[in-house]
Amino acid sequence: MNIENSILLITGISGAGKSSALNILEDLGYEVVDNLPFPLIPNLIEHVQNNPSATTKRPLAICADIRTRQFDISTFEKEIFPKIKKYGFSTRFLFIDCDDQILMQRFSETRRRHPLRENFSISESLSIERSQLAWLRDLADIVLDTSTMTIPDLRRLLKGYFSSEHRQALELSILSFSYKYGLPPESDLVFDVRFLRNPYYVKLLKSLTGNDDPVKKYIEEDSSFSPFFDSILSLVLSLLPSYILEGKSYLTVSIGCTGGKHRSVHVANSLYKGIQDNGWEANLYHRELSKATKKT
Repeated sequence: MNIENSILLITGISGAGKSSALNILEDLGYEVVDNLPFPLIPNLIEHVQNNPSATTKRPLAICADIRTRQFDISTFEKEIFPKIKKYGFSTRFLFIDCDDQILMQRFSETRRRHPLRENFSISESLSIERSQLAWLRDLADIVLDTSTMTIPDLRRLLKGYFSSEHRQALELSILSFSYKYGLPPESDLVFDVRFLRNPYYVKLLKSLTGNDDPVKKYIEEDSSFSPFFDSILSLVLSLLPSYILEGKSYLTVSIGCTGGKHRSVHVANSLYKGIQDNGWEANLYHRELSKATKKT
């Protein structure tokens, strides 16, 4: 996709992080338009088409949600999509979602009002909003669940999907996590390493992490470690070219164990190094390591 001739349409549930996403996209070079009434979007598209010098050929990101007038599938199909098709713009749909319990907590902490809050409770407002947005969620090319994401997590994902910077065709991330806190929603491939013997039950190793040599040695002495690790490294390396051929721009490989502190950290570190040794660029993240360390 030629990013300079593209339109990114963004929507999602109130409180899920659309404003943060728009700020990040602006940093990535997008021209961002928020809460533009649906009937005016065709005029904006036509302006971009007829005045290329005025827009500096930056990609366009348009955010619309339940605050937007005439925000419905009929307006989109009859007025917006034909204009996009007429001028040959490439389009992608991004839907930003979040768990209702997390959303209610966010609204409570920030004391923000939900757009529908005047006549309904927050839970009722979210239910109505989900119903009104269901048609766009079904159209979405990418759905991001921000329930467990930090702003840096969101930035990393949006950069992987939408950055115009010259970079490796596939942005690859290796992530360790704890099953106690749920699967990372951005995961594409997930490997469960809870079958490996657990350093947590060794007194001298319990307070250490998978970054420490005694823990690494203990894990690697498990007879299951080497054949398992060799297999997943070979599998991931064999899949990367195919993902690129299919046009995938971002891939997250998640490694999970019970506490996210020992086994998953070491396996993620080893996979990260193995991938780099084979000439691929990658990012490495340990989702639970800081919180796991604080608890011991």
